[in-house]
Amino acid sequence: MAFITTLLLMALNSLGPSAITVDTIIVPRFTKIPVGNLTLSDDLFTSGISQTSPNIPPTFTLDTSSKSDAAIKRANIATRLEVMENGSFGFRTKSANTLIPWPSQDLLSTNETITYKSDVVTYHFNCSWEPVIPSPKFERVWEAGNRHYALYLADSAVARRDIIPPAILSLIPLDEVVILSLLNDSAKTPPLPLNTSSTPLTAFLVAGSNTSVHDPQLLPLVLNMDNLPTEILNNTIGGNATIAALMCDPQLKLQPASIKLLQGSLEVVELHAELPLVGNIMPVAADRIFQLSLASVAAFNAQFGVLNEPSVNDILSILLTNGTGALTAMGLDREVTPLSLDKINSNLDALLMSSSKAYLSGYSGIANNSIFPSFQTIDTEAVGQLERLALGGSKPFLIALAALVGIIASFSLLIAVVVRHDQLRTFDLKNIFEVTGVYQHQKD
Repeated sequence: MAFITTLLLMALNSLGPSAITVDTIIVPRFTKIPVGNLTLSDDLFTSGISQTSPNIPPTFTLDTSSKSDAAIKRANIATRLEVMENGSFGFRTKSANTLIPWPSQDLLSTNETITYKSDVVTYHFNCSWEPVIPSPKFERVWEAGNRHYALYLADSAVARRDIIPPAILSLIPLDEVVILSLLNDSAKTPPLPLNTSSTPLTAFLVAGSNTSVHDPQLLPLVLNMDNLPTEILNNTIGGNATIAALMCDPQLKLQPASIKLLQGSLEVVELHAELPLVGNIMPVAADRIFQLSLASVAAFNAQFGVLNEPSVNDILSILLTNGTGALTAMGLDREVTPLSLDKINSNLDALLMSSSKAYLSGYSGIANNSIFPSFQTIDTEAVGQLERLALGGSKPFLIALAALVGIIASFSLLIAVVVRHDQLRTFDLKNIFEVTGVYQHQKD
């Protein structure tokens, strides 16, 4: 029995090393990481109403602050890099139509998988065409969809009355409460804040022409507005423009979620609609991101021609029309038309994924008396997944080992019970030869 057991152990010795492996296992690491705290509540625009004569309507003015100027440039850089150059700005987002606050940018290059808690904003644009007219009560204020808007051009930072087609320009929603108070007493000149409604609208003023007013002997229609609910704008400097408003509701929803960070990409693992909000996205900040990030990109770097008219920049031309670049009043050899609403909705969904990156890190602009931007973050619970090496064994090997141990234990117990103590011999060559009869021990 001992001999058989020895042979089994020798066989096991040759099979054992091949049955043991080195595997990678995931070990959780509980920690806290800084995540963007979106509290964009300060007005990045200053505005006001002035009246030089009782017979002249009050004039609305809109100017950018230093914070706004920095945010505009940041949004434009991020969007142009991703939309026009197919590059990447900051963290990549795998979850479509979802705005995810960023963790610290030090984690951009980490190889560790990290899951953290954060609020997110889900959205999907729903756009429609509506008529737009200059306000009869205020200069440089526009009315569309029963709301008031200011026209915003980032380069000149002014609202204007005359629109020379082609043009696609940003409309900034105004606070209706302040508008009504000013209508009751136009002598007041308080600041005019932006709209902070829970359902903000992104809006664009689109100026072009249509076949009913266009001379076919001239160049092709630069921006054909046929079949749209348009109005005719009589410019004070001469010439007419066919105008309409593109009104877009993002249908945003704020909810908590679990976010996974892996190799510079962010992805929503699970939405937790039943749980309370984490608190790192203020509702007013979500509204401002939708209002300002697209407006900044649309308004930035619009080119101006001989008549000082704004032309359509290349980003808006590609995303909202079938044009292939910046639209100008001269030099086109084909007609350009707006895209279908379904295509515009899809393009704006993708555009916001890039333009909103100006704020997702907690960016809050450049503070006064400083050349460095400021970022607001909060610490949130996170779980890192560390890779560690561990020894592993195959299941058949473990079964064989258990069976062998049982056999050896049984043989040992049987030997102890059956064989008397004085008959026990050591397992060596002399005793083996004697037992097999090869060698006979001579007794005295």
